[in-house]
Amino acid sequence: MSISKDKTTLEKIQGKIDGQMNSLVFCITENCNLRCKYCIYSGSYANATRIHNSKQLKWDIAQKAIDQYIEMSKKTEANERVISFYGGEPLLNFETIRQTVDYVKGRGVDFKFSLTTNLTLANDKIIKFLIDNKFIIAVSIDGPECIHDTYRVSNNEIKSHNVVLQNLKKIKTIDNEYFKNNIIFNVVIVPHNYDLDILDNYFNSDIFEGIDTGQIKPMQINYEENSFFRQYDYFGFIKKFDEYTLNKFISAHKNRKTDFSDMKISYQYYIRGFRQIYFREMNRMNEYGYFWPNGICIPGMRSLFLATDGQYYPCEKMNDLNPLIIGSVFNGFDVENTAKLIDEYATKSISLCASCWAYRFCGSCFMSSQVNGKYSETMKARFCNGVKRYYYHLFHSYIDIVKETPDAFYYLDKAGNDVMINDMRLD
Repeated sequence: MSISKDKTTLEKIQGKIDGQMNSLVFCITENCNLRCKYCIYSGSYANATRIHNSKQLKWDIAQKAIDQYIEMSKKTEANERVISFYGGEPLLNFETIRQTVDYVKGRGVDFKFSLTTNLTLANDKIIKFLIDNKFIIAVSIDGPECIHDTYRVSNNEIKSHNVVLQNLKKIKTIDNEYFKNNIIFNVVIVPHNYDLDILDNYFNSDIFEGIDTGQIKPMQINYEENSFFRQYDYFGFIKKFDEYTLNKFISAHKNRKTDFSDMKISYQYYIRGFRQIYFREMNRMNEYGYFWPNGICIPGMRSLFLATDGQYYPCEKMNDLNPLIIGSVFNGFDVENTAKLIDEYATKSISLCASCWAYRFCGSCFMSSQVNGKYSETMKARFCNGVKRYYYHLFHSYIDIVKETPDAFYYLDKAGNDVMINDMRLD
């Protein structure tokens, strides 16, 4: 497996970070006003490196990161340059968010801003600020009150759904177009004893009218070893939910359905995998000029993550469970260490990847192989097996659909393909 025909990894990375960074993510605070029972910072994860605490990103560190990012993104298209705010709950440190936006505007730089939030702290002043500055807001909401409030509660068990819903309604009342275009809904699929249609029905209710299905982001709880899985039999529930959503997805496509607004969860839960199959690459592997290893990014290119202490990580996930430092605001981006990480990953993964039938579809990255900041063959093999099982079932279902309804996925042509996880051709 080679990374490039005529460039070393170090040269390729240096060329990319020289003005082509896309996103800077601030960990604004490691604290949160909620204590969600499945949270990766709850202390229930065996390998988690941090839990909720009072650490906040100080303005002097944020300012240094902004100055570095302005240089590292100077060749990136203006509409692709993003500063994101992450936590904990970012709105606990709203002042640094405000300072960041004001400072960027004062520098005359055109950035987009985004925020990942539970939305419970969004008062009128904050909501106006977010709308005025055209923030993309990723809101955590796990469904109706009976499901959401089972797990998303405060430290003293105060429930959060009604506060989130009221703030969503407030945003929609102030600016409905903003609500339809700038809000993303992160929906964690959690165990419950209600009818499995309940999530689709909830996200088909009036408050979500006009929301594109792509703004709904269903996701599973992180599979790292944790006590939540055992306590709530998470795998047992997910097995039932997977079967339900897949059957509903298959039935809709066999019947040539193209409007999925009434099944946003069931559709979004699977469409990315089916989209990859539909737009799949057909070239032989030896026809590519080089192979970039699986779904790994150049660490930091997609979302350079700044921790509260000023250290840089490839993304928020690598900070959570598998610490992988790639620089700091004090010493800059560590190009040499990043190149070593990629070369090590490529070299050690080649035996698993070179002949793997799922290679073109695999999103395997550093996260899939790291344990305590080091490459683990056991972890990598376990992740690979999971990817192959997933796509085996998707291919089986895809064939089942198109045998009966050959034109079932033609509607995808209108929107075109998403950016693929693997980009093995651009040098």
